[in-house]
Amino acid sequence: MKKGIIVDLKDQYIVVLTPTGEFVKGKREFDHVVGKEVLFTPYEEKKWGFSLPTVQILAPIVALLVLVFSVMAFSSFSSQKVYAYVTIDINPSIELALNGSLEVVDVIAYNNDGSTVLSRIHDWKHKDVLEVSKKIIEESEELGFLTTNQEVIVGSVIVAKDENVLLDLNQKLEQVKQNATTPIEIVQITKEEREEAVQKGVSPTTYVVEKKETQLPTSNRANSFVKEKLKEPNKEKGKQIEIQQEIQPTLKHEVKNNTPKNDWKQKEERWKEKIEKKEQKTINRQEKREQKRLERQEKREQKRLERQEKREQKRLERQEKREQKRLQRLDKKEMNEKIKVKSKHDKVENESQEDKKEQKENIETADKKGD
Repeated sequence: MKKGIIVDLKDQYIVVLTPTGEFVKGKREFDHVVGKEVLFTPYEEKKWGFSLPTVQILAPIVALLVLVFSVMAFSSFSSQKVYAYVTIDINPSIELALNGSLEVVDVIAYNNDGSTVLSRIHDWKHKDVLEVSKKIIEESEELGFLTTNQEVIVGSVIVAKDENVLLDLNQKLEQVKQNATTPIEIVQITKEEREEAVQKGVSPTTYVVEKKETQLPTSNRANSFVKEKLKEPNKEKGKQIEIQQEIQPTLKHEVKNNTPKNDWKQKEERWKEKIEKKEQKTINRQEKREQKRLERQEKREQKRLERQEKREQKRLERQEKREQKRLQRLDKKEMNEKIKVKSKHDKVENESQEDKKEQKENIETADKKGD
């Protein structure tokens, strides 16, 4: 114990001036006041830190927490990482980005029709590629983009080098092909081909199919042309006829003009034809949608007019009823007034008759008295 005078008070301790002139911290008591001479115990400040046993206990817990958070972060990163792409090309061109579990993590529309289809599908996030592909095909059929016998082209791109992902994706696409009601062609696309297609702003499947068509030899294209012409029926006779003589000059002319320039022109013409057909289809669909919209608007307007006419008819009926009631009240009032007037008149007549009778009686009484 030490002795000194209190010069300052703090929450946890006091400041004491000792006889030797030192300022020392002491433990605070409830009766301490500034200026009082007291015996005090020196105040020891708490030192924050961990002892060796505490560190030994906490170290495994911290390591476990770090491991758990690392696994969670890796799992989250893995679920968002793109392992493969699947492109569905009808007229709407849509691409699905897949993670390692073949769940959809992103969707890309390569044209307006694709955006229209995607606007009707909301719950695609982290859904299985089989489920989302089925929804896209169903929505395309419902919107009129896909006819019964129209072929759907499905392309797959493997980004990550994982054989399990490749095998699982092929199995999924085969299931899509088996479950679909329309014919489906599956196309394998390389990562480089997809990048080239993205740079050109076209669907990867469309790009690969066009690329393969342009790379076909002229003789193969000519042979396919001959086969198609040989299958054409004769409309007049109702049976197939041979038209090799008609096709042979065309064949020779095509082989003769097999130059890169002509190939490029043919490719450009085909591309223009496809664009024109797509634009025409889009215009037709827009016209149909506009026609349906006008029909719906006309029906709504007709129903509105019918409702308005019914309301007006009911209003007139109510007004007529009110008028009838008003007239009935007036008739009753007039009748009551007539009855009142008649009663007054009868009362006046009765009074006048009584007066006359009374006068007459008075006169007779007077005459009797005079006699």
